[in-house]
Amino acid sequence: MWVLAKCQYSDDNKIGYAVFYDIDKLGCVTLMFKIYEDTNSIEFFYCLLEASTRLEKKTCENILKAYLKEKGIFVED
Repeated sequence: MWVLAKCQYSDDNKIGYAVFYDIDKLGCVTLMFKIYEDTNSIEFFYCLLEASTRLEKKTCENILKAYLKEKGIFVED
């Protein structure tokens, strides 16, 4: 089960990072992202996978999008 452990985002330059942990498999995914307000899109420009797979990266991206949407930062898929 993936858990969002930390997320920081700068309103100034629209860049942030998020760290996820899988408490069952002891995996870790770190994503760095940029939000483009003009198109309501998000770009993931760095990903560090530790004991994780690309599929798990996609899962973490989806969790982050839902989190940002919940915080009022709308991001299109």
